[in-house]
Amino acid sequence: MTVMQSNGITRPVAGRLQRLLEWLISTPPNRYSRSRAVADNAQVVMQRLLPDLACDIASCQHPATDLVPLLAPVQSWLQQQFKSTRASAHDGVLKTLWLPDIKGAGYRCIALSSLTETGTGTGTGNDPAHQPLPAGSWMQPLALSQGCGWLLVNGQPLKAHDQEQLEQCLTLFTAVLRRGLNGWYQQQQRLQQALQEERQWHAAELHDSVAQVLGYLRMSSARLAKRCDNNAELAPLLPDVLDLSEQCLFAYRQTRELIATSRLSTLASELGSGLNQLVEEFEERSALVFELDNRCENLPIDDHQATQLLYIVRESVCNLVRHAHASHARIRLCREADDQLVCDIEDNGRGIQATANSGSFGLQIMQERAQRIGARLTIGPRQPSGTRVRLQLPLVSSPATVRHDSPAATHPGGKP
Repeated sequence: MTVMQSNGITRPVAGRLQRLLEWLISTPPNRYSRSRAVADNAQVVMQRLLPDLACDIASCQHPATDLVPLLAPVQSWLQQQFKSTRASAHDGVLKTLWLPDIKGAGYRCIALSSLTETGTGTGTGNDPAHQPLPAGSWMQPLALSQGCGWLLVNGQPLKAHDQEQLEQCLTLFTAVLRRGLNGWYQQQQRLQQALQEERQWHAAELHDSVAQVLGYLRMSSARLAKRCDNNAELAPLLPDVLDLSEQCLFAYRQTRELIATSRLSTLASELGSGLNQLVEEFEERSALVFELDNRCENLPIDDHQATQLLYIVRESVCNLVRHAHASHARIRLCREADDQLVCDIEDNGRGIQATANSGSFGLQIMQERAQRIGARLTIGPRQPSGTRVRLQLPLVSSPATVRHDSPAATHPGGKP
């Protein structure tokens, strides 16, 4: 296209100006159909990006690190599609993803954008109800089998047409994301079930083989010690025989303990009865006087948290029975005002040694179990004597409460 100047010489019109003139002379129906074509094209592109995404998410090993590269093509396309109206060309549309932790320890926060206000990287915390929302952003709910997840979307600033187009793209994306995450949760549950079944199988084999032999050695060494005590000729052998008898008894109890913990699986509703059985068991095995102070009922914890809590209490009681030289032990379970579960295991013994506190393998395992459920474990002296083991577990609100009562559950424009 050319334009005639006053001197009769023609010059070409710039490409952008030519497209503008063509758009201005086109009829309104044509312009409307072109805008609809752009929206339809966006959905076509999204459908081409998403076919294998659900399968890739379901088969990933660690979503906290694998999700970011898996979602990179979608993030890049959304960023390119809406970059003309965004505050920053480097700020992604998908900012942060909150996923319910597979072990019930709150939410796993995954930063999907390099400019996320809530921080980069990953972490574990409570529900996102208390997370401040950046201006122009909203929470997109994700109904998952493990609970309610949340996707923080950055849509600022968008025109009405762009906003509608973004919501259509996000509808397609979140549907695929939900399928992939639900598949991953199901796979993890199958792995946990297989692991528990394998542990129970090993416990049964241990019971039918090693435990039976150790039980026989324990009774035989006790009879031998009694014979040496009643026979003067065998009296010189008595110290060695008594030591052998004690070691056989110790090995037998250790094996029984391994069998019990390998088969341990507690429902959250049965935590109180599990603690009662634990106290009764150790009262029969030792001369200690146990006190159980359980002030909690209907706690908002899952079965995994209840099982790990019982593991920690059991290991603590085993340690105080073996090493504390105490006469009294107390297990206290209560709910503090700051909405956290506190479990104290105390004794009136000689106290824990500094070297044991830093290098004990059993204490390291207790710390690892506490970290798995998002709890804090501290071990220290008790006044006037003894040791106190304290477990502090934050109690997470249910996702239903978050969705209805939280200001985070808002959609574009601030509408609930």
